[in-house]
Amino acid sequence: NQYVKLSKKWFISSHNKLKISFAPYQAYSMERGIGYGGNYISGYEYYAIDGQSFGYTKLNLKNEFLKIKIKTLGNNPFTKGAEIPFSIFARVYADAGYVKDELYYQNNPLANEFLFGYGVALDLVLIYDTSLRFEYSVNRMGEHGLFYHFSTYF
Repeated sequence: NQYVKLSKKWFISSHNKLKISFAPYQAYSMERGIGYGGNYISGYEYYAIDGQSFGYTKLNLKNEFLKIKIKTLGNNPFTKGAEIPFSIFARVYADAGYVKDELYYQNNPLANEFLFGYGVALDLVLIYDTSLRFEYSVNRMGEHGLFYHFSTYF
């Protein structure tokens, strides 16, 4: 992962992952590729692409256009007047990846193919880097849609 602050409100980031497996035959449960957990390519959220090896990269350009701190009540025993940060980012992104499947590729037309997705998003960042992301994505097949993601990292 790489995260670079370009200016006070502009950021660029890259998230990369690579899984290489040399065993030609392995347990099917070890062949999870893209589409499981946090391993997805934008625009392919509804697809599970199994394979022995995979890799992807996610590139983001973000602009923080709202940053506020909400002061809590001083008489609250849990927050005791703390300030709760809240930020909204506008983002454009492009994701690319590949899943190599030598065994079951006949049943999944997305295996052994270059995968590409891109789009625009709004990210709401709350306490402790909890983020709500609303993404409008397009994939290489021309499918598009609005997707919601929740994570506890940014």
